[in-house]
Amino acid sequence: MLEHFTECIRVSKAARQEAIQVNIFAALLCAWRHLSDTKYSFGDDKTLRSTAVALTMGALSSSNPVLRFAAAECVGRLAQVVGEASFLAEIAQTSFDQLRYLRDSQARAAGLCATVGCLHRFVGGLACGQHLSTSVSVLLAVAQDSSAPTVQAWALNALALTAESGGPMFREFVQPSLNLVLRLLLKTPFTVIDIHRSLANLLGALITTLGPELQSSSGGGKSNTGISCLLCCSILLEHPDPHLQAEGIANFQRIHVFAPHLINLALFAPILSTSMTSSCFILRRASIACIRQISQKDADNLCDVMAAVAIATEAAKSASPTNTSTSGFIGSLPGEAPGGSLQTVGVSGYVNSESVPSLEIVLFSLLDVEIDWKLRRHLEEAISSLLQARGLSHFQQWMRSLKQLLHLTTATSGTLGSVDESHSSISSRGSAEHSKTDRRKDEDGDEDDDEQTFGGAFESQGDAGRSGASLTVFNFPPRWPTRILAIACLRRLMNLCQQAADCADSGNANTTPEIGLRSPQITRSDLPLLLPNQMNQQRV
Repeated sequence: MLEHFTECIRVSKAARQEAIQVNIFAALLCAWRHLSDTKYSFGDDKTLRSTAVALTMGALSSSNPVLRFAAAECVGRLAQVVGEASFLAEIAQTSFDQLRYLRDSQARAAGLCATVGCLHRFVGGLACGQHLSTSVSVLLAVAQDSSAPTVQAWALNALALTAESGGPMFREFVQPSLNLVLRLLLKTPFTVIDIHRSLANLLGALITTLGPELQSSSGGGKSNTGISCLLCCSILLEHPDPHLQAEGIANFQRIHVFAPHLINLALFAPILSTSMTSSCFILRRASIACIRQISQKDADNLCDVMAAVAIATEAAKSASPTNTSTSGFIGSLPGEAPGGSLQTVGVSGYVNSESVPSLEIVLFSLLDVEIDWKLRRHLEEAISSLLQARGLSHFQQWMRSLKQLLHLTTATSGTLGSVDESHSSISSRGSAEHSKTDRRKDEDGDEDDDEQTFGGAFESQGDAGRSGASLTVFNFPPRWPTRILAIACLRRLMNLCQQAADCADSGNANTTPEIGLRSPQITRSDLPLLLPNQMNQQRV
């Protein structure tokens, strides 16, 4: 079969050759992955092995990057299924020699770099441990050669694969690799996006490799390593490409997992606030995932700094412009208080804090417009973590937010949904009038009000601001999934109150987080995802 594949590639013309090669390597990848999963041996026939090596190594010089990387993966899979140290050493040494002496073909050099990375990825760090030092030294040398940007980017990606598979054995190579990332981020122009993306991938692999060692960054080299990681992330956030900004946020999230004291949330919050409502999907996904992570470990500080950013933004709109965006280093330098302080976010003028939507309200509003299931899951988990951490300590705020959210489900005109007692009589009269219309629509078969046009149900923001009502981010009535989640949050809040009352009666001095951990997680599966008319039909 391998000889037939070789013959098909040889006799095919240039127009069809790439298509044939892509199909052949896809078939080989599937076959060798199945052999690896089932623990079957590739065989001891040297002719068979040499034919497979010649077939795969010959495509490393292809001008098609997809075909080039597929061939590199085939080489890594082949070394995995053969499982012999001598065979691995032969392929690795051939790749090293060609990388050292054959620099004329950039495509070939890029394919060889990918081959080295795939060997470490598929064979594993233990089997490739004896080749780790040589691989890193060769890849670092190739990555520093700026005369061939394509080869440089592929070498950085291969170095990232090597770092991910190396584990603790790669620890001694972290510092030179991190120095290379910082140096290239500073000297490489923004227009060379491929290199910056490769640097972002390598930075993420290095942060994962460092792991818990960042937790003890109290001085010396470890502190410098943490600061270097933060500097690289800050540079990525300054890049105009949104994909690289998302990579910067993701790397900040990785640092926060291991060393939250290194992150200055007061400086990082404006970036999250801007990105979570960005028009770019990848930025929204990265920021919401980061908020979900931080809400599980530092919910109080997160809500405080996000509220300060929102107040500063409103003050900048109503008064003299204030720069609420951040640039440069975003982290806690040695000697600074961990996490920063709210004074780092400038506020000009006076803004009523109740006129600014809270973080949970913003997250609820995003549920109405996001359709990606993974992003919606991040939003729901973030809301659940905030409620668990702040449900009892900020009970009035949560009740006001949930009341505001559920009030908008019945009010289809009037103000933007003020929850103040002074406006309750006005909003209740408007709700009563329009609830009759809603019931008539449901009886006539109009299933949902999700199809209402944006902004048609409420007054303008300016009118609401003059009337003193609390502003919201809802420009249309919340959809049914959002309403059901709000009711689930209300039930969870009632459960927390019941647990607190039971603890008070029994004399246990349990703290709020301990009570929250014993309560069930928010889930919409406990509530029926049915429309009112469907529920009435079921009751009948």
